[in-house]
Amino acid sequence: MSENISNEIGTPFQPSNPVRPENFKGRSDIVHKIIRYIPNALNNEAQHFFLTGNKGMGKTSISDYIINYVEDEYNLATSYTSNKGNNSIDILASKILINLLNNMPKESRRQKVKTWFGEHVSELEVIGTTLRFNVDPQKQEKIRQDFIIYLNQAYEDLKKYYNGLLIVIDDINGLSDSRKFVEWYKQLADTIIVDKHYQIPVYFLLIGYPEKFDKLVELETSFGRIFYTDNIDELTDHEVEEFFEDTFKTIGVTIEDDALKLMTQYSSGVPLTMQQIGDSIFWNLTKNEIKLSEAKNGIKEAAQELGKRQIRRVLTHVKTPEHEKILLKMGENKLSTFTQEDIKEIMTQQEQEILPEFINKMLQIGMIKVVDEWDNTTEYEFTEKTFYTYYNITSSKELLKAV
Repeated sequence: MSENISNEIGTPFQPSNPVRPENFKGRSDIVHKIIRYIPNALNNEAQHFFLTGNKGMGKTSISDYIINYVEDEYNLATSYTSNKGNNSIDILASKILINLLNNMPKESRRQKVKTWFGEHVSELEVIGTTLRFNVDPQKQEKIRQDFIIYLNQAYEDLKKYYNGLLIVIDDINGLSDSRKFVEWYKQLADTIIVDKHYQIPVYFLLIGYPEKFDKLVELETSFGRIFYTDNIDELTDHEVEEFFEDTFKTIGVTIEDDALKLMTQYSSGVPLTMQQIGDSIFWNLTKNEIKLSEAKNGIKEAAQELGKRQIRRVLTHVKTPEHEKILLKMGENKLSTFTQEDIKEIMTQQEQEILPEFINKMLQIGMIKVVDEWDNTTEYEFTEKTFYTYYNITSSKELLKAV
């Protein structure tokens, strides 16, 4: 085949978007754990689940899968709210209601805007089949204060069409330092349980980084007791291999064993990296089989794409060649978790002299974080696995070898 396969068909990979449900792999245990509590919610026993995972682990893909599943299997009205960049409970509460409103039949949505929000809206527009509008700050505050009342009203209007509600709040991280959020959410959860006026079949799914959930629990221990929890870890090597083989199989492409082993190794079990490696290899395919040379080229190209798009916000703050050289050495020596003593072992004497400056700078820009401390020793790790993967790939002598 002389021309690239990509000239004939589209890529089956999605490095920039949540994975389509039909391509969802390797998370069946977590998905089952989340959905098994839905019957309780439908029995007017409100359920609360907090899903954690580091960046690139597929949290949003899981939530998309759950939303599709409960809409089809349980006929739930769903509200997906991205809280990214937001630290206001007022805005969050209003967004949840707006997203619930869009479950109403199209012909009645504008009327429900007036019923639910009164005259406190502006910039109302239709985007596709979705109503978008802003709610003024005074009304947002009122919604936050009386959220249970507004939620109950939303359910009363929706129950003619749906069996219950699924409310997903993604990227809760911006509220993780907020005692007010903890108190607001606890009051909401307690009121649904105690006040028999609010018999709402509702399931709340909150999503964020592990350390952000820990912060919320530190603010109020009882907050953690509200939730069932699970954390998304890296995929196993077997799951990664299965992902590559199954995905390429959909377009009639097989993978040589050596190539598959290398693709799996440099994916590090991170779905985002897997998607990028698969996509980079796909766009350069000329045959229906992936050989070692094509895998190497694709992996190297994937690292450059990660650097330009997914992690550029941090890489641009690595200003000095000396710091870049240390990071490359860490990648080459597979130091994803490390102490200062670990780094010293791979440093020149000159580099060791700037080690404290390097550590402080990497902490400041968010490249690394503290994970443990003992006996005057501090353990660090890369804040995101994709940071480590980038330097592991770009420093690899194995990938530079000719095939």
